[in-house]
Amino acid sequence: MKYLFPLFLILTMGCSKGISYRQFLVWYESDKNPLRKKQVIGDIEYTCTYMTTDYFKARDIAAGSNEEDKSPDESEYYKVNIKIKDGIEPLTYHAKDKTESFERINYLVSCVNDDILLISGAGDTLSCQLHHYERVYHVGNTLSVLFIFDKTKEEDTEKSIVFYDRLFGNGLLTFTFSKEETENIPKLKN
Repeated sequence: MKYLFPLFLILTMGCSKGISYRQFLVWYESDKNPLRKKQVIGDIEYTCTYMTTDYFKARDIAAGSNEEDKSPDESEYYKVNIKIKDGIEPLTYHAKDKTESFERINYLVSCVNDDILLISGAGDTLSCQLHHYERVYHVGNTLSVLFIFDKTKEEDTEKSIVFYDRLFGNGLLTFTFSKEETENIPKLKN
């Protein structure tokens, strides 16, 4: 049963020049997506997702946008989610007082981009050019930060995101995306 969905995608892609935006979004959000890497340390789950330009296009189509971005994409996008078990809000997790929660927000808004690098298999080490912390104002139990890097010189090599966790003191976390994983992404139908 667990092999039916990947088989369906393979057959769909084989019969056409891509899959629909709905199929693409279902694949992208599934646990079968090899572009989503997870690490669990204690009560904390870290997830790093490589965000392709086709993902953004599919999401725009789903939202009803008729505009198509024709500009070449000179960036790479990665989203890091941090989630605490049992639904505890990350901003208040093990915080000594409210001041520490506000310090965490300030760090996520201002400084977190200094603690993440993109390393390509070719040896390039790229700093984050821009980041966006998605604040949910006590509604959810996940911190989400989108990181934007310059495109690596060689797209067909292994890529690693190295993240230094200053929020909870868990040190360096590495999320590696192999060449095969980044090459075997379903194509979005035009």
